[in-house]
Amino acid sequence: MHIRSKNHGFTIVELLIVVVVIAILAAITIVAYNGIQQRARTSAAQSELSSAIKKLEAYRYNGISNERYPADLATADVKSSNNVTFNYYPNVTSNAYCLEAVSGTLTYVTTSLTKSSDTGTCSVTNGLVGWWKLNGNTADSAGTNNATAVGSAPTTGQNQQANTAYSFNGSNQHMTSGTTNFPFDAASRSVFAWVNLASYPSTFRMVHSYGSTVATKASALSINSAGRVTFNSQSNDFSSNFTLALNEWHHIGYSISGNQVTIYYDGQSQTATISALTTATNAHYIGAWLSTNTNLWSGFIDDLRLYNRALSAGEVNSLYSAGAQ
Repeated sequence: MHIRSKNHGFTIVELLIVVVVIAILAAITIVAYNGIQQRARTSAAQSELSSAIKKLEAYRYNGISNERYPADLATADVKSSNNVTFNYYPNVTSNAYCLEAVSGTLTYVTTSLTKSSDTGTCSVTNGLVGWWKLNGNTADSAGTNNATAVGSAPTTGQNQQANTAYSFNGSNQHMTSGTTNFPFDAASRSVFAWVNLASYPSTFRMVHSYGSTVATKASALSINSAGRVTFNSQSNDFSSNFTLALNEWHHIGYSISGNQVTIYYDGQSQTATISALTTATNAHYIGAWLSTNTNLWSGFIDDLRLYNRALSAGEVNSLYSAGAQ
């Protein structure tokens, strides 16, 4: 009698199950590996950024630097590595800096004000809908609202470089632009600029304005007769406690969310409650109050930015620490 043996193999279903299990295990391994890599890059960036901060502070207080930060990283012996690349933005005028540490797709930022490691960048371009750098021209670097200069002319900017700001005589000089993609009605917004004021006004001196002269329909940044940094919205104003010093460069602006307005002065802030905005669609003026061309600026304006969101205090610190671009 012959006994026939029967060979048993895997069925198609069993093979498919094995393939699926292997694929799941591979996916878990890849995710875990990527997580380990991400944590390693984060740790490296934060560690090297912390070391860079210490070297910059050591340089400032080394007894021969007159308590000023260096103009470049090499002077303070701060170097990029294979894992981390540094981007340094010294603000010579204000003796400040903004420093980025880039590792792969991660970017961490620190400033001379915070001296901490946070995610973000020095440039802060998220939500930027208008950017008049005023570097020898009146182009809008963030949109299509190129400005037209009426009498104002290029001058030395906040970064102490020639033709990187514009001068205004307080009499008959200003700029105008369109308002495509501007935040209107009650939308959140932020406006910041570097300014240098020659004299205090009898009423206001305007850095920028748009909207109309109906109550709550304007959005403007100005200096009032007492020299205070002010947000204007036609009978809906808020004058801060920050007094703008004359003939010096300072970073000022406002950030609005809902009916809360926060005014900034060189990284310091003050918040108040105002009536809800109903900002109208009208032309944008730089150095003047709306269409009347009154309350004209006297002095210099540099690096004017308009955002369609409220910036955080950390982002404002980065703008201030980096200086005019």
